[in-house]
Amino acid sequence: MNSANLAILMPYVSRMVGDATELAMVLLFIGIPAWLIVQVFRVWAGQRLHKADEAALRAMAARMLNVEQRMVALERILDAEAPSWRGTYENGGLYGRQAG
Repeated sequence: MNSANLAILMPYVSRMVGDATELAMVLLFIGIPAWLIVQVFRVWAGQRLHKADEAALRAMAARMLNVEQRMVALERILDAEAPSWRGTYENGGLYGRQAG
């Protein structure tokens, strides 16, 4: 390629390089951060509980409270009727004792 042809092509090459630089800057400062934010929100939305999962979790929590209330009531009854039951079951239980 001679210098005359190179002189003709230089304005086009410099314009393409300038356009590529502008595109790279736009991608670097706007495109990539926007893409990262979208990806973070997609992952965050995927990790949230669905409506059915939330309902099941609430139902289990309600059942746990019910079971806890029943256990407290049973412990009160046992405390009233057999005061020594806590020592028997909390300190080794029936199977933890030696046959005597």
